[in-house]
Amino acid sequence: MKFFYVLFILLLITTPSFGQVQISEIHYDDSGADSGEGIEITTSVTTDLTGWSINLYDSVGTLYYTFNFPNSTIINTGEYLWVSYMGGSNPDYAIKNVSGGVVLLNGSTVVDTLWYGTSTPAPSTISYTQLTVSENNSTSNGTSIQLTDSGWIAGISATPGTGPTAGLTLSVVKNEIENFAMYPNPVSNAKLNISSNSWADKHVEIYSISGQKVFSKLVKYKEVLDIYNLNKGIYLVRIEEEGKIATRKLIVN
Repeated sequence: MKFFYVLFILLLITTPSFGQVQISEIHYDDSGADSGEGIEITTSVTTDLTGWSINLYDSVGTLYYTFNFPNSTIINTGEYLWVSYMGGSNPDYAIKNVSGGVVLLNGSTVVDTLWYGTSTPAPSTISYTQLTVSENNSTSNGTSIQLTDSGWIAGISATPGTGPTAGLTLSVVKNEIENFAMYPNPVSNAKLNISSNSWADKHVEIYSISGQKVFSKLVKYKEVLDIYNLNKGIYLVRIEEEGKIATRKLIVN
């Protein structure tokens, strides 16, 4: 559950209908490894995160780790930023499995809070938003707890850096590229096609569910992508064509 490396998967989707800068997704425990766990924030107002941080608290409300956003980190309106574990190991700096608190701060000002897990009520040291849903070590891999127009929902497909999962109100994907298509999806033969109305080259990046970039290539017109090195699972695809962006979730079988 260690996640103290920031990943800038700023995949533009729809502008959120709630708040300004706030926590929009969390994944802290499941039946598998820790690599897919982390915290997502989103914003309805372009914000410079210089001086911002995320504090982690244990089940009795004791601060045990602070993550500081790098200077000049910009999150634009309608974008999502996923903070995820990328490497290293230190059990003192692990997101607590059973319960704990997450606090988003601008300097010393509390911007948003979450209290997750089975320890209720949350300690009174901070005014937490108490989640009524939770995860545990039998939670399915690839799922998370997400903020939607219907409130916080658990057990749905994780969408680090891209907003709520498909089928929910805020799930519109970004598609600035005219007549953009990506197929087949799911893909099972390691061959992925990407097309649009333009003959222009496309810069394609693919991210794992933990936020790691696993593929990057400048793609020519009608070129078929060979993604044989990707394991089965859910990925995030970001395509840029002449300054226009499209994002999609990709399932590899």
